[in-house]
This record gives sequence, structure tokens and C-alpha cells, in this order.
Amino acid sequence: MKVQRKQRTFVLEDRSGATFTVGQKIPQSGIYRVQHAGHRQSHEVTLLAGEEFPRCAGCVTEVTFSLQQSAPALDSEPGFRVRLYELPHPQDSEDTHLSARTA
Repeated sequence: MKVQRKQRTFVLEDRSGATFTVGQKIPQSGIYRVQHAGHRQSHEVTLLAGEEFPRCAGCVTEVTFSLQQSAPALDSEPGFRVRLYELPHPQDSEDTHLSARTA
């Protein structure tokens, strides 16, 4: 699949297979599938090469990552620098909204 952006072409490669854990160095930038320890459904997150795989706010280190689509061009995109240290837990935000409504 190719994505056109500001006269630059990004080639997304399917590189699924290996599984990574919290704290390991991210080998390549791309979209990763996140599997949690039963407390929530899997989801996808974009991560950058060279950073560490983040922990989960709910299951801490009981989370794994697998590359779904690599995006090496993100490494050369100067405006794309988001560091994710912890995966947010949707239950936390739901509890906050519920307690605000019942108070």
C-alpha cells in the first residue's frame, strides 16, 4: 500500500510475525498490534524505532506487540515525534466520567 503525503511516498510493508514485550527496543517504526492480558481487546498503536515498547496502565508488563505494517519513512519525517511511555487504559477514563456524573 502507498500513501501520498506532501510529494513524498511512504511504502508500508507487511512485516508481521515477531512478538515483542514491554521495555524492548522498538526495531522499526510502524503500526503494532497490542495484545493485553485479558482486561481489554487488542488494538493498534503507531510506535517509532529506537524507543522502548511501552507498558500498559492496566496490566503493566503483561502486554505484547507484533508489527502489522512497517513505516520506515516515519523516521525521516521531522514533525512526527511522539513518545508513548504508557498505553492508556480506557477503564480509567470511564471511571472518571462515571464518578463525575454521580457526584
